[in-house]
Amino acid sequence: MITGPTVAPIGDLSNSAGPTAGTISVELEEMPAIADGLDAVSRTCADRTMPILGIATETRLFLGINGRAQQAAAICAVLAADLGMSAAKFGVTAATVRAAHSSYLQVENTVAGWFESMGIAKDGKLPDGRSTRGHFRGLIAGEPGEATYLLKLTIPELGYFSASRTLPYSPLVAGILFGFTAYMDAKWNPEIARQRAFDRLASMFGIPRGLARKALDGGLFSIAKSGIDTFLGAKAHNIRTASADEYGIAAHRGEKSQLSIGTSSERLMAAAKAQDQEFERSRQNPSTAERSAVLVTVMYEAGHEGDPAHALYVVSVPGTNFNSWGGSIIDVPGAEREALGKDTMENPAYQMVLQALRDAGAHQGARVYMEGFSQGAMIAYNMANSTEVAQEINIVGVYAQGAPLRGLPAKRRDFAVDYVEGDGDWVPDSAVNPLAQIFGGTWSPDERDTVITVNNPEHHGENYHEALKREGHSGKVPGGMRAAMEGKEYALGEQKVTSASSLPDGLPPALRVGITIKRTEVYGGAALASGTVPGPLGIAELADEKPGERLGRAKRGIEDTVPAVIEGVKKTLPRPEPTPQEKPQAPEPAWPETPVPPMPKVPLLQGYNPQNIPPAIKMPADLSRPEPAPIKMPARIEAEGQLPPASLIPPDILPKPADLHTHIEKAVTQPIIDQLQLPTVGSALKNPPIFGVGQGGDYDSSESLIPALPNLKPAPMLPPKSIDPGFLASTPPENIDPGFRAPGPPEDLTPIEEREPLMV
Repeated sequence: MITGPTVAPIGDLSNSAGPTAGTISVELEEMPAIADGLDAVSRTCADRTMPILGIATETRLFLGINGRAQQAAAICAVLAADLGMSAAKFGVTAATVRAAHSSYLQVENTVAGWFESMGIAKDGKLPDGRSTRGHFRGLIAGEPGEATYLLKLTIPELGYFSASRTLPYSPLVAGILFGFTAYMDAKWNPEIARQRAFDRLASMFGIPRGLARKALDGGLFSIAKSGIDTFLGAKAHNIRTASADEYGIAAHRGEKSQLSIGTSSERLMAAAKAQDQEFERSRQNPSTAERSAVLVTVMYEAGHEGDPAHALYVVSVPGTNFNSWGGSIIDVPGAEREALGKDTMENPAYQMVLQALRDAGAHQGARVYMEGFSQGAMIAYNMANSTEVAQEINIVGVYAQGAPLRGLPAKRRDFAVDYVEGDGDWVPDSAVNPLAQIFGGTWSPDERDTVITVNNPEHHGENYHEALKREGHSGKVPGGMRAAMEGKEYALGEQKVTSASSLPDGLPPALRVGITIKRTEVYGGAALASGTVPGPLGIAELADEKPGERLGRAKRGIEDTVPAVIEGVKKTLPRPEPTPQEKPQAPEPAWPETPVPPMPKVPLLQGYNPQNIPPAIKMPADLSRPEPAPIKMPARIEAEGQLPPASLIPPDILPKPADLHTHIEKAVTQPIIDQLQLPTVGSALKNPPIFGVGQGGDYDSSESLIPALPNLKPAPMLPPKSIDPGFLASTPPENIDPGFRAPGPPEDLTPIEEREPLMV
């Protein structure tokens, strides 16, 4: 349907877009008739104009003295003028409709002729059987899908034209452009793509189209498409399935088994072994493309051995073969392709896995558990996430080991991921997609998934297997494995190895290497364009791996030391005093305790802490008599307030300036005071403390309970032998200095009375 001109009713022609305006949808062929009708209306209006104007004139002439007659004459004059304007507008509208009809018809004929000349249409009809005019009119009317369909038909023409113009300057670029255009044309327009490609190729080389069609007979199209698939690595070649016995893999058929992390790790090592054998075997012949391989293990429900309807198929996909640059499917370009997260069937790895399952007897909708290491895990995850793959098999779970899954798209299907990564392994952190991660568009573990981290910086299957066994994870059955087994008991069936390549045999080695390099560039650029970038943590871990994992070992050493440090600190912290029930009962002393007389309250020296004075120091009653040695006070003691009068302080108790050589923070510290040797009565200045060699340890002094930390020395502890015997053995009462028992008040000291502060 064609939307024709907008026609407004008479009386509102001044505003055709107003509320009373209407839109008339008509066929293109009806527009001339509509224009004729508008001309007829225009002439009718014009014919009525003069009679009505005459009536107005005669009324005004013969009945001019009557007021109502004058009013009627005026109305007739206005009506005549409106009819004249309407006649003119209808005439213009009729001309517009004819012009639109002519334009529409000319454009239709041009488009139809162009489609016919290009070979896109035949007998006025496009490949879907609908006429060119019908599609064009639908495009104008806004029918859904018309624009997309016509664009898919016309865009390849631009590619063919560009290739023809590029051919004289760069045949290589022209060939690549032509091949890519032919490939896209085959995907969009399979009905006409082959014939169109022949015609455009004939035009490029000046060959008559009829001769080219007869000579090639469609063979060139197949060659071009196959060449594009080969260049992009979209097709698997040389698919072959053999028994696992040929690779030295023992199947243990009939043995009761279940899925576990340990068995999955062992199967992945077996798959890697088979792939290495295929790779070495293919390199013996220079014309043979390098191979990849996967392992399929069939597990039957107990009691239904050999029945495919009760089978669980386990596919083990090994990691990247970094040494392959000549046709291996699981190679460096394959890893970049998987990083894109594209899960279509145009992937040789998917084709290899599906063919391996068919050869193992899997039917449509068979239950499959995927296992993968590194790139193999990426293949497993993308296949489980693919709706196209789900049309053939049902992947119920994925075991991913050492793979960068956090850079892949989020889940679109219901399956569980059993994820294992090594602390310090650079591959799990090698690829990230920050933009997708912000919006939650990448995989992140959910309640269905299980994440296990092991201490393994080496990106190798054997190292992962040893780490899992060492840390006690081998026997675990995570959620994905439990969902796959459904609580049933299984017995092992046959095991088969399927190998394939992404390049056909017969190509020169240099050409295979060149194609692999180009694939690396193509898929690497596509990954960067999609937002997938190298992970900074993976780069740092890879750089650390080269010099021997020094930073990684230091990090793990610190992590291992932290619990010991915490335990040591707990042992050094002061513990609460025991309850009276827990305190040991001390024996009664042999002599009565002497009460300590009250001391006069005098103000202390400002800036001096009496708590730092060692206990049990006997002060002489008579401060005027000479002492064995002067008391050395720490240096740099500054008074916080006004010092007491000099008459209250004996002159001998103040330190001499020449003796002030040490700082208070160095002379009086809590750890040293706590470990000081307690002197006997009257011997405070005679026996200085002596620090022994033993510095902490357990009860037998063989091992320290406090870990050694950088720049932290343990507090000195005294050997038992250095303690004064006089302190260990109590002094009899008769040997105690009488002045110490009941010291008299100093003669020159006047106690200061304590007073309540005055209230202001």
